[in-house]
Amino acid sequence: MERQTELDWLRGLMLVLMTVTHLPTWFSAHLGQPFGFVSAAEGFVFLSAYLVGSVYWRSWWLQHYPSAGDIEQLSGAAYVYVTHEHPDHFHMPSIRRLGTRPTYLFPALSERGYLGHIKAAGYRAEIVPPLRWQKLDQGVSILSIPLWNDDSVLLIDTPDALILNLNDAKPLPTVLRALRRLAERVDKRRILLCSYSPASLVNSFRDEAGVVSLKRPEDYVAYVCRLCDALGADFYIPFASQASFERPDSAWANQYRTGFADLQRGWTARAELLPPYTTLDLTGFGYEAVAAGDYRPAKSTRLVELTGARDAAETGATIDADDLAEAVRVVGNLILQGVLLSRRRGGWRAEGTGGQVAPGRGAGRLHYYQYAPAS
Repeated sequence: MERQTELDWLRGLMLVLMTVTHLPTWFSAHLGQPFGFVSAAEGFVFLSAYLVGSVYWRSWWLQHYPSAGDIEQLSGAAYVYVTHEHPDHFHMPSIRRLGTRPTYLFPALSERGYLGHIKAAGYRAEIVPPLRWQKLDQGVSILSIPLWNDDSVLLIDTPDALILNLNDAKPLPTVLRALRRLAERVDKRRILLCSYSPASLVNSFRDEAGVVSLKRPEDYVAYVCRLCDALGADFYIPFASQASFERPDSAWANQYRTGFADLQRGWTARAELLPPYTTLDLTGFGYEAVAAGDYRPAKSTRLVELTGARDAAETGATIDADDLAEAVRVVGNLILQGVLLSRRRGGWRAEGTGGQVAPGRGAGRLHYYQYAPAS
């Protein structure tokens, strides 16, 4: 087999980054949504988000839930890939619904508590060898790329297309250049999946006039366009950002989400912008999408009941001095690390979401259902 210098370069870079993240420094402390399906033969699923319920203390809810039939079909998948351990990506209620038939695949990250947890619950789970193509089925292989921030990139090589699932990993420019070189060697149509709306603290600051938003929707759209151009993508599917905030204390953030209309207004990339919840034929590259009027959100009565119960439970909780001391320590670390990491560029750079893609029938199709929020 011909040696690929791009993979050698990535292995060397990841070795350096993983070494740095295990050193006892402020950098290691800082380092220390989404679901995709490509069908071929039995097919397999790439999961990195949630299919049912909600996450983050009943705050994040899906705009469009899969039907019982959709989940039943997914449960017959051979593989499920979990990009990282955030609860909107590693979601045990969704995994319980999918069941024990799939083998659950995880990237070779420095933090691996999820592997022991899922094995103890009775599921088959494996670490994917990093930076090596692994054949999963006839004509379908994957390449898992663990990143320094305990997230991962997944490349999916199919007979006629290469899928680049960046979810909310935010790879460094050097990694993007290596991915571009790899994609050019594969030489197939490229489909990019990545988040495009904030789920971080960028809208959580206040002054006398109200919310101080550190990033506008246009900034996120511009970032995705730059990614598409940097990777030479042919198609972009809105990914990892279709959810809403439904708790009384988080609903205010819905107005700051980046939506599909924002993508349409600001789209400048060469790649074709596809609608959310798209089923894409990976041979002829025709597609169909779920219309917004056909979305299946959570029932409002159930949503109110569950968010209310969670809010009541937290209202009745007792916070003591030890809890406050821990909160001050954690927040203090985040502030210090944010200042140090952003000093070189003169601004905050933290952002991300979760998301996912889902399946349907027939070999050679990419189906998107979504599942993680915007902010």
